[in-house]
Amino acid sequence: LSSALLLLGCGAAPIARPSATLPSDDTDALEALATFALEADARMEAADSLFVPDVEIIAAGRRRTGTPRFAGIAAGGQVALGSIRVDQAGNFAWASFDYRWLPGEQGQFHEGRATVVFSRVATATGRVWRISHIHSSLQQ
Repeated sequence: LSSALLLLGCGAAPIARPSATLPSDDTDALEALATFALEADARMEAADSLFVPDVEIIAAGRRRTGTPRFAGIAAGGQVALGSIRVDQAGNFAWASFDYRWLPGEQGQFHEGRATVVFSRVATATGRVWRISHIHSSLQQ
């Protein structure tokens, strides 16, 4: 399943926002989760509570274990989420989206594309969505 999901997010044409097949409350929550992960990267914060413990992250073809988790993001800049598509199958969901990293000082911005796989996991307060896989790459 993750191999197929990776292919869906890599090199696909941008999809107009918003687009989803989930009820709006789940879609909004998953979009927010992806946005929080991107924003945490821009602040160089780990944000480990967003992820399952054994999360797999691939950025620009390399496995990453810490921040930044998305390709092209570095300290001192800002990120903006672009077009996004969210889909679900049972306790799994995935989002494919574009993002842009803007440097804090004069410099070149980076545009990226990511696929994030979410898993619904049990917690003490109920079942919640967590990120279980990220694949991102820079667009050229």
